[in-house]
Amino acid sequence: MTASIKIKTLHQDAIVPEHARTGDAGVDLRAIENATIAPGDVHIIGTGLALELPDDLVALVHSRSGLAAKQRVAVLNAPGVIDSGYRGEVKVILINHGIYPFEVKTGDRIAQLVIQHFVAPTFEVVDELSSSDRGAGGFGSTGTSTVAPIATATPAKKLSKRLSHALRHAPDDYGITLDAGGWADLNDVVVGLRLSSPKLADIGCADVQFVVDHGSKERFELAGGRIRATYGHSVDVAIDHLGSSIPSELFHGTSPDSVTAILADGLRPMTRRLVHLSGDEETAERVGRRKHSNPAILRIDAAAALRDGHDIRLAADTTYTVASVPAAYITRVA
Repeated sequence: MTASIKIKTLHQDAIVPEHARTGDAGVDLRAIENATIAPGDVHIIGTGLALELPDDLVALVHSRSGLAAKQRVAVLNAPGVIDSGYRGEVKVILINHGIYPFEVKTGDRIAQLVIQHFVAPTFEVVDELSSSDRGAGGFGSTGTSTVAPIATATPAKKLSKRLSHALRHAPDDYGITLDAGGWADLNDVVVGLRLSSPKLADIGCADVQFVVDHGSKERFELAGGRIRATYGHSVDVAIDHLGSSIPSELFHGTSPDSVTAILADGLRPMTRRLVHLSGDEETAERVGRRKHSNPAILRIDAAAALRDGHDIRLAADTTYTVASVPAAYITRVA
């Protein structure tokens, strides 16, 4: 089906749209001005075109899929509606959902226009509506769905590792600032992670929330729009752990090659600020497998260490931290 649409150019840079391929529903709308759209901002871009539509047609302004997918730039009110009685300039309301400023140049394709027939209904007020299988079921009533654990294609494990690096070791690399307690603004962290890798460009706060809620060993805390790592820092922060009774024995998993040196010199934090201990042998073994397939398990006399003034603190669930553990408190379990 074809239709003849009257069009008027209002600007010297206006470009009359054409179908790129036979069968295409939309035609491209192009900008007649230069503009910079900051992240989160909205800009109205002129096309320099005016339309005269027959009474039974409507023109709908849609986002371009390429801009939406690659640049996160879309038509804010998509689809924008151009009625048959409107004779003014067709303008496009663009919003930048991305994290980079978006540059619009004269002649750029910024949206697509679809023209279609519509029904102009009359409304009849009645006392009752006929019944249906669905009835009054509202949003989501046609079935259940499982919320994707990660809203993007980024695996949770990969995101967790990058989040640990940002909050524990290198906040400056991500453009974020940690306060004295290790807290950072969640939005700043998300932006920093997005900028750090093209593979993270699509993550959002929901993805970080999932990692916090479902990650093992309570690595992170979220509160009041802020986030922090609960332990494992190499940067200088003071984590205000909640007070808790410390078990009389704690454990540490390590490579068997390190046991002789540890039994002689004790446990030291090495590249981290604190030594990490586990509340049970199973956890210690799991942690130790990061260093060796058959780790050695060391028992720490935590009760004696505490009596002698060593400040052992609960970091998360089964993880404890201390500045160092002298050899006198350490014995080998396996």
